Amino acid sequence: MTLLPWTLVVAMTIAVVFVVPWDACQQRTLWQRWTGMGNVSLPPAMATQRVEPTPLPTVPADASIGLGANGNVLEELYSRANPSVVQIKGLSPAGARGGELLQDFLDSLVQREYFVLREGSGFIYDHEGHIVTNYHVVEGTDELQVTFFDGATFSATIVGMDALSDLAVLHVNCPADRLRTLPLGDSDAVRVGQPVVAIGNPFGLQGSMSAGIVSAVGRFLPASTEETGATTYAVPGVLQTDAAINPGNSGGPLLNLAGQVIGVNTAIQSPVEGSAGVGFAVPSRIVARVAQQLIDTGHYAHPWIGVSTVTLNRMFNRSLGLPADLRGALVDVLVEDGPAALAGLQACTERVNVAGEILPRGGDVLLSIDDQPIFTHEDLLNYLALRTEVGQAVRLTVLRGDEVMEVEVIVEAQPDPLTLQPTLIPVE
Repeated sequence: MTLLPWTLVVAMTIAVVFVVPWDACQQRTLWQRWTGMGNVSLPPAMATQRVEPTPLPTVPADASIGLGANGNVLEELYSRANPSVVQIKGLSPAGARGGELLQDFLDSLVQREYFVLREGSGFIYDHEGHIVTNYHVVEGTDELQVTFFDGATFSATIVGMDALSDLAVLHVNCPADRLRTLPLGDSDAVRVGQPVVAIGNPFGLQGSMSAGIVSAVGRFLPASTEETGATTYAVPGVLQTDAAINPGNSGGPLLNLAGQVIGVNTAIQSPVEGSAGVGFAVPSRIVARVAQQLIDTGHYAHPWIGVSTVTLNRMFNRSLGLPADLRGALVDVLVEDGPAALAGLQACTERVNVAGEILPRGGDVLLSIDDQPIFTHEDLLNYLALRTEVGQAVRLTVLRGDEVMEVEVIVEAQPDPLTLQPTLIPVE
């Protein structure tokens, strides 16, 4: 073993004392620490382990968010709801540097560095420390940090994730008085024009609130791949709002003026990757179903019958020789050995080119499910997602040729879309 040249030893000593930061918070070198140089005030989010947290508002943990009759509604709402909203940072280790003897030695001395891979929002779901956020906020991260409104930061772990609904549940260990939950409202009762607010951390700006109205209800948000040609999953009942939603708002609550969570902000439609007045939130009805199952089992079983359908309309019907006023969903594709296929439903027998448009022809037409009318493909998805459970039997009213019949289908859990084997019909 050869000794390092004395010049290299001197260089390493200088680097360790004057160059390498040894203070993880203030990034000070040993020389700065010895001399007292570099002592600067830290932002709250960086100093949470070194200062006493700001006292929480005197609001009982179980108190509902009531609004003062004489006060400003939005101010009151923010003061009550903001302590329940958190900032979430997903961290991953920085890539290894090295290749040179000196750099490798210095890297071995300093603590491991991390960079922020994901950043978003979330809200306290229950008093056990569960936090609801978006799947895309935490997917692929190695470590998670949750920062409360006063800057106090705690580590968190993933309890469960569901990519199709874009929801995830985390768990944070923190003092019980910090767990101020937000109640879930009824997204089915939301109407267009109702005022709403979004609280979150757009672009990392913690505790930001924006206000607007519900622009539309009942949207469908595509959430799965189409690589197999099988049914593309879409989150049903999605709320659309013009309240400003930007990167960093994902996972935060969309609230009505009663302080109830009616949705989880999850996506925007914009040509500039910023708010253009078109934001989308997963409805609270889906949140209630998915979050509790993620807490109980770590995953969510989506009700599924293995069928892809096409909505009938007058132009479609005229092109295929169907009655002009027929309403329903035409069975386009069945998944091999899926629930619908096993129950005897029939998919289209051919595909035809009508004025440049490829249309399926010859399959069953679904008219209703459990006596609930099916007018569109979305009606079927909505009923399955919100009204059924895995293992439940549903009754489909089917038009096959000139005959109306009933078919019972047992709902199953949706498998990984990449493993499905749909029956594809070539174009004639």
